Amino acid sequence: MIWTSFAYSSVSFKRCMASSSERNMKSARSAAIIFNIVAFSAVVWRNCCCSASSMPSTKLLADGGIPHEVQVVSDAKKRPDFVLPSFAAYMDPLRDRDGALVLSAKTTLRERWKQVHGEMRNCDLFLATVDESIAENAIKDMAQQGIILVVPESLKKSDTTVYKSQPNVISFKSFFESELRSKRMGIWRGG
Repeated sequence: MIWTSFAYSSVSFKRCMASSSERNMKSARSAAIIFNIVAFSAVVWRNCCCSASSMPSTKLLADGGIPHEVQVVSDAKKRPDFVLPSFAAYMDPLRDRDGALVLSAKTTLRERWKQVHGEMRNCDLFLATVDESIAENAIKDMAQQGIILVVPESLKKSDTTVYKSQPNVISFKSFFESELRSKRMGIWRGG
C-alpha cells in the first residue's frame, strides 16, 4: 500500500521524538521531515513517469523520480531549497503558474516562514514542516501571501492543532498525489 511507508515514518518519528532529549529535538525533527519526504516521494513516484535518464541528481527526491534542482541562486541572491521541475522552468517568464513550484523545508517556523515569500516567482510555494505549534493567525498570513504548508497527515488530521480547518495546509500525501502527480507532472513532461 502506498501509505505504508508514511505510517512507518510517522511511528519512527514519534519514537525518535520520544527518545530525544530537548536539545536534540531540532535534529530529530529535521531527520523526520527529510525521512517523510524521501518515503513519500519514493513510494508515490517509483512507478511513475520519469525515465532513468531524467532522474534528478539528489537522493532526496531522486528516488521518487521527481525532477528538481537544489538551492539554485536566483534574483537578489535568493536560494530556494528545491525548485521543481528545473531552474530554467522556474525562471521562465512565459510559463503558466503550474509550470514550476518552490518547495522549502523548515523544521520549525516561528517567524522564519517570512523568509521564503521572496522565493515565489509566479509559482506556488510549498513550505514543508513538522512544526506542531503554528498560530492560526500566522497560517492565515501565509495563506494571504500564497504559501501552502505541507505537514504530516497526522498533524493535518489532529484535533490538537489548527491545521485541520486551514485550506492552505495540506498533507504530504496531498502534496505528492494531488499537487505533483495529478496537477503538474503532465505539464512538466510536456503532455
